[in-house]
Amino acid sequence: MECQEAREQLAAFLDGEGPEEVSSHLQGCPACRRERQALERTWQFLGVLPGVEPSPGFRARFWERVREEESSWWLPLPRFVPALAGCLAVWVVGIGLGAFLYRSSSQPPVPETAPLQVWAAQDSLSLGSAYLRRMLPE
Repeated sequence: MECQEAREQLAAFLDGEGPEEVSSHLQGCPACRRERQALERTWQFLGVLPGVEPSPGFRARFWERVREEESSWWLPLPRFVPALAGCLAVWVVGIGLGAFLYRSSSQPPVPETAPLQVWAAQDSLSLGSAYLRRMLPE
């Protein structure tokens, strides 16, 4: 068993529920023994502390505040949904229109007398495809 596995099982081992491999690992590993001693001391200190009793009605007040927080957080959210949807629609239409205008303005017309290389490069065609497109009527 490796140290990481033993340390993960150490609390359960101290409660008498951990696997026996932890015991054999602790016999051969001084670092894990120190970890066990520190954990035992921590549990001893926690046992000395007095218990804390909540005031009467604490749970009822606590759950009431939880319900108030939940209702106050979700209440304004539906008011913003239409506004967010409208902004998203305007943004999408703007991007589409901008792309359309950019594409149509960035490709200058190719004159009929341009060499085939210009036709092929502009339309991303091979020279043979550009020749057929230029020679055959559409």
